[in-house]
Amino acid sequence: MAGVVLLWSDWEVQILVLVSFTLQVFLLAFARIRRRDISVVPRTLLWLAYLLADIIAIYILGHMSFCGKSHEQEQTVTFWAPFLLVHLGGQDTITAYSMEDNQLWPRQLLSVLVQTVGVAYVLYKYVAGSSTLVTAAALMTVAGFLKYGERVWALKSSNLDSIRKLLDEDEKPRMKKEGEREGEGPYRPRAQWRREGRLGSDEVLQGAHDLFPICMGQMVDYKFWPSRLQSEAIKLFVEKGRLYELIEMQLSLMHDVLYTKAVVIHSWCGCFIRAFSLVAIITTFFLFQSSIGKNDFNRVNAIVTYMLIAGAFLLEMIALLGAMGSTWMCALLRARRWDRLHSISLSVRRCIKAADRSRRWSGSIGQHKLLISTSSKEHEDVRGKSLGTSTAWLFGCKGLWHKLHPFLFSRSVVISRNMKELVLKEILRMVSACGGKEDIMWSYNGNLALQRWHGFEDPTSRAGYNFDGRILGWYFATKMFFSLSYRVEARQQDDVEEIIESVSSYMMFLLVERPHMLPSPVSPGLCANAEATYVRLGLSGVKDLIERIREHSRRREALLRRRKHMETLYRNQHMDGLEERSIRREELDTTNELDRRIEELYRREDLLEQDRRREDRSVVSHGAELAGRLLDMEARGEREVRQVVLGVWVEMLCYAAHHCNRDSHARQLNTGGEFTTIVWLLSAAIFNSRYCDQPWFVERMQDFFRSPLPVQDKSGWFRRIPFCCRQRERSVTV
Repeated sequence: MAGVVLLWSDWEVQILVLVSFTLQVFLLAFARIRRRDISVVPRTLLWLAYLLADIIAIYILGHMSFCGKSHEQEQTVTFWAPFLLVHLGGQDTITAYSMEDNQLWPRQLLSVLVQTVGVAYVLYKYVAGSSTLVTAAALMTVAGFLKYGERVWALKSSNLDSIRKLLDEDEKPRMKKEGEREGEGPYRPRAQWRREGRLGSDEVLQGAHDLFPICMGQMVDYKFWPSRLQSEAIKLFVEKGRLYELIEMQLSLMHDVLYTKAVVIHSWCGCFIRAFSLVAIITTFFLFQSSIGKNDFNRVNAIVTYMLIAGAFLLEMIALLGAMGSTWMCALLRARRWDRLHSISLSVRRCIKAADRSRRWSGSIGQHKLLISTSSKEHEDVRGKSLGTSTAWLFGCKGLWHKLHPFLFSRSVVISRNMKELVLKEILRMVSACGGKEDIMWSYNGNLALQRWHGFEDPTSRAGYNFDGRILGWYFATKMFFSLSYRVEARQQDDVEEIIESVSSYMMFLLVERPHMLPSPVSPGLCANAEATYVRLGLSGVKDLIERIREHSRRREALLRRRKHMETLYRNQHMDGLEERSIRREELDTTNELDRRIEELYRREDLLEQDRRREDRSVVSHGAELAGRLLDMEARGEREVRQVVLGVWVEMLCYAAHHCNRDSHARQLNTGGEFTTIVWLLSAAIFNSRYCDQPWFVERMQDFFRSPLPVQDKSGWFRRIPFCCRQRERSVTV
């Protein structure tokens, strides 16, 4: 043990410097996988690498201030301090791990100043004797300061408030007239695209860039009205059937804006920082090479220095090549009208299929696992799930157990093409029914689909029912309905039932695993209690519960009919009395008897209502009541029962997507994004394409661009983001 401590004492700085460099390589190589839905292990590794990269670099800089080695070793070791400052600047593929990191950019700004002063102090204290090393160290210190400052710049620019200011200042004041020429708009090749049978991924990605301000506006709760050309572009993607791909690529671009340096690396300042960093690294290599003969450096320390210089050069070159070949560079070249360079870059990207490999959504959604099964293996899983959860709760780490064992509580399935088409069809129905009133479209939570059945009562729509209870009620109603439905042949002919189960299970997954993606309030214990009740009932208990509820409904309807009849007789008795101006004794006795009977009916109805409430101790009873009504509709010969149920679930999906917190959509992009976010953007795009030709839509669009609200930005940071619509459409504005 003493030998290990002695070894660590002698080589601590060397080991940690190489670990810091390794973490930078890891972040550069694997940070992009956050665009897709990844498992807990790689996500945890990325989180640890992101945190340790800063912690280790800051720890080494502090340790260097108290270096107690020989002068030659001190010079070499402290010469690594500027490289640690470069490491603190981070990689282009990741600046923030979560949205909170963007909000804490002032803390990073203070860290830039403190760490730069610390590096200058270390160099002044130990490297001041060698002019060659001082020059090299000064160059790398400036490069590190610029890189670290660029990271803070990216964090500040990726803040949601900064994005809102960007839209208000740079994206809104454009296209003030409708007279754009066809060949100079953002869709110069759209006539060719219409002739083609199918749009390629690169064309879809170009469209995602051109329509990106609309997506950004929704993310920051800013209504960005599309221009005429943008509306035509949306209709083009709808006609070509590539709207899903368009939304998926827009979300990948939004991920770049929020969590990477994409906002700043394609600006003139970003280009200058990269050019200066490469020149500084190359110059440092030659300066250090020339100082080898003048100083007696330790061999191991010299090797570590060469590794740091070579590693910094390779990381910078890889980042530079990645930026040059990125879709952001293609959009910038097209916006600047450098057509030859744009064609070359686009050809290279098509050869390697960059758009298909890195810009597509994973295409999978989470599915909640219900605690009920019949196989012995699944019973073992359920027993292990309950035992593990109970043990974790006992030790106060239930949340950690849940995160480390997500496969026990949920699974994921890939969304089929048929499911996407049916969901799109239901959204089109909602858009057409709202009549151009977007707030009405977002208010649909299943009530529109049920309007096909006049007089159908949804028990989950009664007063006092929150949205989470509505999800649970319909979830159990759907399972009961499919379990007791007699139309087996219909269930085998199409996959509508499978799609309904996928959507309903996904909504339950959001309720249990992603409650922040649902409208507030969300009760954490409601799902567990309802699930336990459903498991305890079983299939036979479900049948009995539905029959009891049906019997209650029949008795209630009979009482209501009888009470109505009695009230009619009561009114007739009084009307006859008023007409005759006299009331006979027997008629008065009859009236009193009617009053007594009506009071008795009211009392019996109250007793039935109390009995119903005793049965309704969980949302399962409401689900059973709803399942019974669905089974009755099917028994009457209704052929569209499953289509109506699908419509209800899609409406609830859209309702959840619109009424949850806007920050929730942005936060979830860090872990691959959610299907609710895609549905949210999809419904808005369809609404714009459906009503863009209406006079009221054109008038609002013109008013939106006619009266911008200027925002003062003295730093000018937001003006440098190369969103292609801005520069391109300004050139066609008179």
